Amino acid sequence: MDTTDLNGRRDARGRFLRVYDATPSPVRVIAPVEYGQWVFSRWTDRFGRDLPGGPHTAPVFDVALSTDTTLAAQYAPKAAASPRLNSPVVEGGMLTLEWNSQPGLRLRMRSDLSLGEWQEVPGSLGQSRVELPVTDRTTFFRLGP
Repeated sequence: MDTTDLNGRRDARGRFLRVYDATPSPVRVIAPVEYGQWVFSRWTDRFGRDLPGGPHTAPVFDVALSTDTTLAAQYAPKAAASPRLNSPVVEGGMLTLEWNSQPGLRLRMRSDLSLGEWQEVPGSLGQSRVELPVTDRTTFFRLGP
């Protein structure tokens, strides 16, 4: 809240009620973009309905003091990042592969894309980096459960 209410308060955690004198200037309400595992989605009324002129998806909302307004900041779970294998690095006869780790994610490999099964790279489950000796054979890698 960018304006102090009649009781001298500006905080806005959880449920709260603020009362202001009617003035021509609006009160700016600012919601954190991220809150733990949640990300700001939109402003709604107290019943979860979009406000007039909405949806209002910016985390900053100016409330006119000439009307009785109830706001609710709606949050949604953060989207999980897609698994991404970074570019390989070869140095000193070793191949280093790194990726963004997620629970249950492992690195798999195979020597032919059309034949054979994907084999787990030993020690890759739940990790984000492996080092393997460089060989003279072609090997393909992928991330998966």
